[in-house]
Amino acid sequence: MDQFLTISLSSAFVVSAREPVWNNGFFPALDAISLFGLISTLKPRIYFEIGSGHSTKIAAKAKVLNSPLTRIVSLDPFPRAEIDGLCDEIIRKPLEECDLSVFDELSENNILFLMARTGFCKIRTQRYFSLIFSLA
Repeated sequence: MDQFLTISLSSAFVVSAREPVWNNGFFPALDAISLFGLISTLKPRIYFEIGSGHSTKIAAKAKVLNSPLTRIVSLDPFPRAEIDGLCDEIIRKPLEECDLSVFDELSENNILFLMARTGFCKIRTQRYFSLIFSLA
């Protein structure tokens, strides 16, 4: 896919903090390629992300290039400043403080993405999965 060439190799080559890069130290390149491909191919109505950052930049790039009708929803209490401008909807509080109705619009072929950051507590991650799977 020639579109992969539109994403810079490292931050030394980008003009804006809102642009994704392959070598970023947070979101591995193969994961980024997978996410880019999923959004570009499935063209989900909603991409709902819990924990935002470089994955949000990849999702936004895929949306611009291949899936303009996808709505990006970011749930993260403390994202980097540039993330808000990439999202269609932002929820700035921890998942455990959210009303589960935030997931009501999700349906078949939408993407729910949990970004477990470095240092993410195992118990907290298990609690998140319990909350998410209780929606199914």
